[in-house]
Amino acid sequence: MGAAVARLRAAKGLTQQAVADAVGISQPHLANIESGRDGPSVATLRALARALGVTVDSLLQEGPPDAPGRPPAHNAATAGHGEMTEGARGPQEPR
Repeated sequence: MGAAVARLRAAKGLTQQAVADAVGISQPHLANIESGRDGPSVATLRALARALGVTVDSLLQEGPPDAPGRPPAHNAATAGHGEMTEGARGPQEPR
C-alpha cells in the first residue's frame, strides 16, 4: 500500500511534505507509510486517498505480498523440502 501512495504522489508531482500537510500528518510519518514501516490509520488512509485524488480501494489494491491473487513469497527455510502442512487446502499427506 505504501508503494502505491509513493507512486501516486510522485506521478502527481507532489512532495511528501505537501501530501503530509494536506493529510494532517508529519512528513516523517508519511515517509514511514510509503516505505512500509508504518501503516496508516483508517482516517489517514481516507485522507491520503482524498489528497491524491483516488479511492481508498485503489490504494489498497496493491495489497501485502500474501494478498489473495498474488503469488506466495518464497520461503528459503522450507524451500525444496517437499513437506506439506495443513493450510487453506486442508490436511495434506507428505510426498
